[in-house]
This record gives sequence, C-alpha cells and structure tokens, in this order.
Amino acid sequence: MFLTDLGLDVTRATYELTGKIVANELRGHLSDVDFVVAVVSQFLSPSVTFELGMAHALGKPILMLGIGEKVPDLASLLDFRGVEFIRVSSLGQLPEIANDIDRFIRLTATLGSLEDDQRNDSPVRSIQDLEWARERLQTVRLIKGARRGFQFEELVADIFRQAGG
Repeated sequence: MFLTDLGLDVTRATYELTGKIVANELRGHLSDVDFVVAVVSQFLSPSVTFELGMAHALGKPILMLGIGEKVPDLASLLDFRGVEFIRVSSLGQLPEIANDIDRFIRLTATLGSLEDDQRNDSPVRSIQDLEWARERLQTVRLIKGARRGFQFEELVADIFRQAGG
C-alpha cells in the first residue's frame, strides 16, 4: 500500500502465478515491469532470491527494502548494477524513505532509456572499450592551467555516461 500511495502501479508476482512452469510465468511477468521491489527481513527466502536473480538476468533494476534490525548479508547482490538497498527498522519508517524511493525511480527511468538506446544501435560505447578515454587523457595531460581540471572532470563524466551512470 505504501508504494501505491506513492503513485506506483504495484503488482505482486505471487498473485499472478497460475500453476504453469513458474520460471516461464515469472519471466513473462518480469518482462512487463519497469523495476522490481523486494522486501526482505532477517532471512532471504529461496523464492525471493530466485526472483531477484531472474529480474537481474532480465536487466530489471531492483530496489531491496530491508525491514528490521537484522537483514541478510546482501553484499554479493549489491555489487550488481541496478541494485539499490535501503534499510529501515520497521514498516512505520517507510514514509521516511519516500525521497530515496523517488530517487531510485528517477534513476530507473534513466537506466531504461539507456537500455533502449543500446537496443537501437546508438553510439553508446561499452565500458570495456576505454581506448577513447585513454586517448583523451593523453590530450588532457598536455593542457595547462585551470582548463586542465575542467577537461579532466568532463572526461570522468563521459566515462560514467558511457557506463550508464
């Protein structure tokens, strides 16, 4: 209800399952959503872990809400691009993180448009292809004065843009 109150159209995957092969049905459901929100407490259930893995494999951004004083070790999950984690002590604190959720939604919209650009064969470079950055860095090293710092900042910003950040 909290997410609905924020103006989001919320669907629970478990309500959609009809008894067919779960992985196929879940994949179909996840392909229709913009992002996934997982609420976790002290233990991360195998079904939630499976759903999160499938969402990640489909390139869906994931917002994990940790509720309670103890939450599972999520370090390995949080290394993935597009996974955000917010912890609150209780459900009563959810209104306090509304701005964080809004930030995640805005970032999700940006990630979605970047993925669309990549599917449309736009000139977005792969982050592994950094030769262009090395060449620009050589040029920046030759610049004197304050302009050098600005050019370096712009190079770093371009690297982040190319990585989808």
